[in-house]
Amino acid sequence: MLIPSALGLLLAAGSGCNKSNAGSRAKEADPNAARFEAIRQAGFPVTLTELDAWYVTPPASDNAAPLYAEAFAALSPSKPESPNYLAENQKALELLHQAAARKKSRYPVHLTDGPATLLPHLGKVKVAAVLLSKSANNQATKARMDLAAQSLLDGFRLSRSLEEEPLLMSHMMGIAALRTTLTGLESVLTRKAFTDEDLVRLLTAVRDSEGGLRITRSLAGERDSGISVFQLAAPELTRLFAQFPDSPKDFDPATYRKGPQYRPDFTFYLDRMEEAVTASALPYPKALDGLGPWTSQVGVATTKGFRMSAMLLPAMEKAADKAADATGQLRAAQAALAVERFRIAHPDTLPDSLGQLVPEYLGKVPEDPFDGRPLRYKKTTSRGYVVYSIGRDRKDDGGNPRPAGSPGDPPDLTFAVLR
Repeated sequence: MLIPSALGLLLAAGSGCNKSNAGSRAKEADPNAARFEAIRQAGFPVTLTELDAWYVTPPASDNAAPLYAEAFAALSPSKPESPNYLAENQKALELLHQAAARKKSRYPVHLTDGPATLLPHLGKVKVAAVLLSKSANNQATKARMDLAAQSLLDGFRLSRSLEEEPLLMSHMMGIAALRTTLTGLESVLTRKAFTDEDLVRLLTAVRDSEGGLRITRSLAGERDSGISVFQLAAPELTRLFAQFPDSPKDFDPATYRKGPQYRPDFTFYLDRMEEAVTASALPYPKALDGLGPWTSQVGVATTKGFRMSAMLLPAMEKAADKAADATGQLRAAQAALAVERFRIAHPDTLPDSLGQLVPEYLGKVPEDPFDGRPLRYKKTTSRGYVVYSIGRDRKDDGGNPRPAGSPGDPPDLTFAVLR
């Protein structure tokens, strides 16, 4: 499981700290009251109770989470490479398909528990995405393209089951499941052609998935969790930080809570989180530019002796990059599906450019989140092509991904159909 921070480790494992921190917060008048009210006015939660309510529970008949939980429980422990993998997971597949028919989801987590929140479902989401992708490819080998499309559509729906869960760790797992499904789609398109009807359904699902990739909601949830930590009374703060695997040995939380650095540290944390939430809502690539200095801000916290900010802020360090990566790949997949529709309408012909797809198959050519220019496209053979984003290094490598393990920033983000 991808864990973005030390606080995330606590969220995953569940610490033994007091779960009712609201009753043990400092009794003095809160100097941040006006600031907290401004956060609320912007539509975001401040307390853990508000955070839990922000994660709305849909009517039982609309909530996919219970069915997903049943599917996760039915998953076979066998490896995806096992020859019996799909046969052993038929019950789980049936439940995943049933769950995908419900369009809303709220997993049974208790965000009022703060750092003690348990998230047992996260470890199963990507496993289930792999299963659906494997099923799609198996159906494609049998030329059952409608069933292959359905497995992929349900994979997109599975990844979106986490998009309302306002935690960075949940957001990152949703992205991991999404990218697994995109890899499955790429593989199926290389094997066989879909009907135009299935391509339209997939194109809609891909386009709709982008709305959940923004990290603004999860950053707001992360801010709320951080606020709850800052507001812990000294004894509870000591118990909490004792759980941090990388907590400095010379850090005495109780003394720090009562010392002169605590309040400016809290202010620094709120300032940085406000900047992050605001920047994350900007269009690409402005969002990336706004979040670019994040690593240096963590260094500033350390230099200033802001011990709590230095431990809490790193949770956001790579989240923006991962969201942008997924956005680039999702937009490339959207363009590729439009290319496939063009290929059906013009047998054995690929477009010379993505511009040829506008407006019949695309409203406009999707933009690269890393430079704001149209996504790149090139034919690789008479029947094959690649659509790509230039990726984090913001250099056009011609749609040729760098070999795994090579140094440097991640390479071009490609969606290649090699049929």
